[in-house]
Amino acid sequence: MNLRTYKPLDHQHVPEIVQTLGDAGAKDVSLRFVPVSAPLSRGIFATSFVHVDARMSADQLRSLYVEAYAGEAFTRVPQKRLPEVVAVHGTNFCEVGIQVGEAHDGKRVVACFSALDNLVKGGAGQAIQSMNLMLGFEERTSLEDVGGYP
Repeated sequence: MNLRTYKPLDHQHVPEIVQTLGDAGAKDVSLRFVPVSAPLSRGIFATSFVHVDARMSADQLRSLYVEAYAGEAFTRVPQKRLPEVVAVHGTNFCEVGIQVGEAHDGKRVVACFSALDNLVKGGAGQAIQSMNLMLGFEERTSLEDVGGYP
């Protein structure tokens, strides 16, 4: 078994992530993104780092995370653990979570974690989810089934 970083701090998806965060209202976004690759039949785990104003407490930031994803059909924010690849294996779910660092020089670092099954939640699952929405079907149609192995 082996774990390795995949294009740490220089990943091709950083520009689109920064653009999406900016479109959502973030100002002056600076993102550090470290995906981890492992010999898994399916799944990906990523860690991203952002700086926030030190006046934001860990509880406030966690509450914002829970609130932001509360209405998302396929995003979970685990309450008693951080995201894990095994928890999303064979599903269209993405798990997200954060760990908030101590305040330093007016800012604090937030480590943002995400895990998903890149075979289901990857392009195919996203396409079905989008098609469901565009055609007026329930968003979860055909996506709540556990995928086959692998």
